[in-house]
Amino acid sequence: MSHWISRVLLLMLVAGASVARADNIDFSELKAALIHAVEVGYIDPTRAGAVREKLDALTVSPANPDQASAMLTNALRDATGDFHFSVRHDPTWFERVTGVDEMLAQGLPEEQPESTAEEAAQQRQENYYFRQASILSGNIGYLRLDRMPDIRLAGDTLAAAMAWLAHSDAVILDLRFNPGGIGGFTPALASYFMPEPDAELFYRRTRSERRVYTTDRHAGGVWSAKPLYILISDTTGSAAENLAYTLQQHGRATLVGENSGRGGGHSATMVRLVDGFVLALPFAEVVNSASGEGWHLRGVEPDLATAPEAALGEAHLLALTNLLSGAGPEDQARWRTALQQVQAESQQRAAPACDEDPLQPFTGTFGIREVRIRECRLALRRDGGPWLILEPIAGSQRRFQMTLPTGAVAARPLPEVGFALEAGIAAELQFLHPDGSVERNARSGD
Repeated sequence: MSHWISRVLLLMLVAGASVARADNIDFSELKAALIHAVEVGYIDPTRAGAVREKLDALTVSPANPDQASAMLTNALRDATGDFHFSVRHDPTWFERVTGVDEMLAQGLPEEQPESTAEEAAQQRQENYYFRQASILSGNIGYLRLDRMPDIRLAGDTLAAAMAWLAHSDAVILDLRFNPGGIGGFTPALASYFMPEPDAELFYRRTRSERRVYTTDRHAGGVWSAKPLYILISDTTGSAAENLAYTLQQHGRATLVGENSGRGGGHSATMVRLVDGFVLALPFAEVVNSASGEGWHLRGVEPDLATAPEAALGEAHLLALTNLLSGAGPEDQARWRTALQQVQAESQQRAAPACDEDPLQPFTGTFGIREVRIRECRLALRRDGGPWLILEPIAGSQRRFQMTLPTGAVAARPLPEVGFALEAGIAAELQFLHPDGSVERNARSGD
């Protein structure tokens, strides 16, 4: 639900923007502005002391704005465990937002600011992150959504996708590759699957409580009675976690996959710091109205735990099994046939044994980036964003090419990824850019 996360291009989630160069960063002034913002605006002001300690420990001045941003972001996240915190040097955003004191004087934001023309064009070019809508065997609807777009722009696309699913007997919603986005999309999509209009979905706990309800336009429609299965993984974050958790806790969805990981249960907004730096500031905690709880830091638990790569097959089998168990004589034959077909396909797709040993030395955490083994291949992500597969480059044992998720478009040529090894373990993650420059990221953990 962070405005920050929703506005960053997919490429920046992993490789980062080209390194900005600027002199005369007043690091002490920047840290002071950051501490003040946390003390007066963060949802958990008791963490301000820990934040101050982390920032005071940063005694080496950064060489450029990007390095300053990374140092401050890491310090904030280490002190709070809250990955919605993010610092960035961005003069454009600096002009668009206010300082924390002015924001509080005006009242905490009700909704996200309007998307810029550039942001709107980016979302449109990505089809508002709707990657696939199809009908699976047995008339099971399938919808894959890889980010939460601006509902003010994506409403017609959402309506078209839902119309495509209207005659299915059950729906599988795939959020495995969705790190979050713009929070206003969550109640809009959730409303389709809720039986009643004006039903309270969740509330945001700040200095007061702001309650979010289903919309009259969509709630109670044909989708509200359909069995719903939502696929999640440890990439699923923020606004996508909220959607999954909301529908699970209201008894409308069965979650299939793995725990969503970090637990991005805070809403964030952008505030101005100094000298062109801005801060994504978590200002509210999302609490489900049915459970009275949130998922911050602990993640969303699936109802059926399975490896993320197997989640679609498992959900498909579960949907057909449940439909068959409750079917009348006229429907039993078609669902039994579909179930047998999917079971046979599942057995054929059984994954071969994977030898992870050759890949293990490259895994680890490198600042705000991490490398893990997924589906027997190396994968890289930044800030809890989507995983990008690293394909080996022929003739090299330490260099890889990043590949984007299906349907995603790179804003510019992707860099190669390399590793520097020490004692057989990756000590440094390197981005080898087409212009010959190298971005280095030292190992910071396992």
